[in-house]
Amino acid sequence: MIKNVLLLVFCMMVYSVQGQHNHEHTFKYINPKYSPNGELILASAEGYLGIYILDAKTLKKKQEFLIDKPIGYGAAWTTDSKSIVYREKNNYQFNTKKLTLKTGQVTESSVDPLVLTCKTSVDHKSVAHLNQNNLIQFGEKVLGNQGENYYHIVSNANKTVFVAHLQSQIALVDIKNNQLIPLTWGLANAISNDGNYIYFFRDYSTDGHTTSNAELFVYDIKNQKETQLTNTQDKIECWPDISPDGKTIVYSDDKTGEIEKIKVSQVIK
Repeated sequence: MIKNVLLLVFCMMVYSVQGQHNHEHTFKYINPKYSPNGELILASAEGYLGIYILDAKTLKKKQEFLIDKPIGYGAAWTTDSKSIVYREKNNYQFNTKKLTLKTGQVTESSVDPLVLTCKTSVDHKSVAHLNQNNLIQFGEKVLGNQGENYYHIVSNANKTVFVAHLQSQIALVDIKNNQLIPLTWGLANAISNDGNYIYFFRDYSTDGHTTSNAELFVYDIKNQKETQLTNTQDKIECWPDISPDGKTIVYSDDKTGEIEKIKVSQVIK
């Protein structure tokens, strides 16, 4: 009898300890983005619901805002790392809002809501973006052909290198020569601050609707070479972002919904 009681107590203790390691949330985080100062991470929940702020070192949640609103797509840090700019849809119009993290105050923002770069310095105005005709525009220059599906533009922090997508194709935006240069396939989500490396994920699933077999890659623009960073069976690595110091990659695991990170030195020799 005593042995059975002790066994029950032991099992309860084990269950309790394991429970401390369970997710602190019941949803999936997606699309993490480092703040410009490298101290925080912006993420949203599956379906681009809400804005969540995580500590970049511990990956623990610090703040959450508007968790029932689909405002995460295109959300970006301001250059001072103190606010988030996001788009809010009102009927068929998009309004751009600014969320101040310290106070939680939401105000109107004059930033163009069509500027959808991942490494966005939102105070800059001359950035590549998708115009109302769904073509790539930089200042007065327009790239791309009418009827083609361009989307998801990424730039480095200094706004010197831009990458756009045509369906699953990743292409370098050559603004000087007014052309797109195809590089590889996948979905690019970040460019190193020096503009030399593109971080992206590639999904090998076949149904075209769900992400079930994704891995992380980096593309060396100068040497025109790609390197696979992950090769796992128990994770679905998506949405990589590179820290401002270039030392850490953060990404979301679409299988568990967790935000995870790896050191660049561990995967790039």
